[in-house]
This record gives sequence, structure tokens and C-alpha cells, in this order.
Amino acid sequence: AASYDHMGKVLSVQQEYPLAIEYHQKSRALFQQMPEENPDAFVCALRNLAHCHADLLEFDEALRYIQEGIRLLAPDFTPRSSYDNPPVDHASVNPYLLWFMANNRGSILHQKFEQTQSVEDARACLHTYYWADSLLTSLRTDLFWEESRAGLVGGDARKWQNSAVVVAS
Repeated sequence: AASYDHMGKVLSVQQEYPLAIEYHQKSRALFQQMPEENPDAFVCALRNLAHCHADLLEFDEALRYIQEGIRLLAPDFTPRSSYDNPPVDHASVNPYLLWFMANNRGSILHQKFEQTQSVEDARACLHTYYWADSLLTSLRTDLFWEESRAGLVGGDARKWQNSAVVVAS
């Protein structure tokens, strides 16, 4: 499964998106047969598949795969507000990967907003960045108390979040 995913990433870099999608779909099918084998790799493969669709401006399809990855990481989580975070059991869920997927969801929603200029898309983007930001704050707190190995940064997320705030306001 990982080999198909890697081939898909190579083809993505070469901007051969339809062929990359085929390889990522093969990877996804194999991971689905053994989801407990390497769930982090499965989620990353879904993210790679999503970005191929986003590069083709197929945002709804891209978001579908990002959501599939988020559901794998936090299957019982349904946010009730922009600030809700799933309960994260560090033994069973990779919280950094969950933040990464939330941030990727925001990135794809931002790309969609740039195409549509829709207030609804701006709000969805903003909602996702609030969620990712809240999750990041929670992770930073965990990192502080656990004296962990790395700090996390928001990168372009903050800039995109600010642009979404302007449009959604």
C-alpha cells in the first residue's frame, strides 16, 4: 500500500494528477483491507489523495478524503462548535496527525474559497481553522506539560485564517 502511495506522490510532483489518483486509490484499497496495520500511513495516504483532487480543483472530493482520514483518527468525534476538539487518547490516536489533517482541511477549504469567493466557503474555512488552532493550542499544552520533543507552528494557517475572517465578517 505504501509503495502505491509513494508512486502517487511522485506522479503528483510531476503534475500527473489523474495517474497519481489511480495509484493513491490502489493504496487506499489496500489500506482498507488492513486499517489497523498502519493507521497513520493510511491517513497520510488519504491526505495525498485529497491533495491530488484539490490540485484538480475537485474540492468536494478532496474534502471527502480528508474527512475519511479524520474519521479514522477520531471516529466518534462530531464537533458542536468551532472550538470543539475530539478527546485524544495519546495511546491510540496520533494527535499531531489529527492536527495536520484539520490544517489540511482548512487549506483545501481556503483553496475552494479562493475559487468561489463564497461567504459559506469562507465560514467553513474559518470554522476549520478555529478547530485546528484550538487543537494546536491543546497540543502545545500537552507538549509543555510532557516536556515533549517538538513545538508546533501554524505556518500559513494563521494568514489564511485571517483572510477568511475578513470575508466571513
